[in-house]
Amino acid sequence: KSDRNMERKVEYSVNLTNHNQPYSKLLLYYKNHSGPSSAPCEPQWRSRGNTYDQQTNACYWNFLRIYLPHNAEIETHSKLILPEQSMAAKHNFQAAGSDTVAIANGLTNRVLSGLLFVEATADKSFELNYKPYIAAEKIDDTCFRYSLYVQKQPGVSDRKLSLTIEIPKNSRPIYQSHPFENSGNILKLEMNLNRDEIFEISFMDLSEKDRLPHTKCTKS
Repeated sequence: KSDRNMERKVEYSVNLTNHNQPYSKLLLYYKNHSGPSSAPCEPQWRSRGNTYDQQTNACYWNFLRIYLPHNAEIETHSKLILPEQSMAAKHNFQAAGSDTVAIANGLTNRVLSGLLFVEATADKSFELNYKPYIAAEKIDDTCFRYSLYVQKQPGVSDRKLSLTIEIPKNSRPIYQSHPFENSGNILKLEMNLNRDEIFEISFMDLSEKDRLPHTKCTKS
């Protein structure tokens, strides 16, 4: 029930300076706004109180899942350590102090999962660095297009989302599906995600100065 007191933010950045091999970073941020007198996380089996207010102001336990492209290559990720007084450790499902992060291959996705907890008044983040192997699409010799599909979390009205896209320094954006802020070769966007969205940009390689933007270097 402490879910109602949780503030969340998703930060996703992708480096397209090498369009054939993009590099992505995903940061998930959690802040527990439950009061300082709230029940602590351990032991997990302790009573959180009898009233609705007591049960909503408490430690936050969450089984985290991240769905990635099926051919994504995971390089590094934060550890999600299993507390000594967790239910999983008590019943010998997993050793206390071990990393609960697991990676599995599905039919269409790679799935990263783990057990995350956030004490009342505390914050925590989870970082994932990986190669998505979804390259910028080459439209012609000078034009490239990149798209990103982001799904809204079911059951919530919206979630804070921050996107950063880095394109090659000798390029400039030609088309943007959303109002990104441009700073040189860095495009940034902050928004509340309240539905599934497809974010798309087209950019042109300026190393061939005699070439002008093509009509194909726009919206697909």
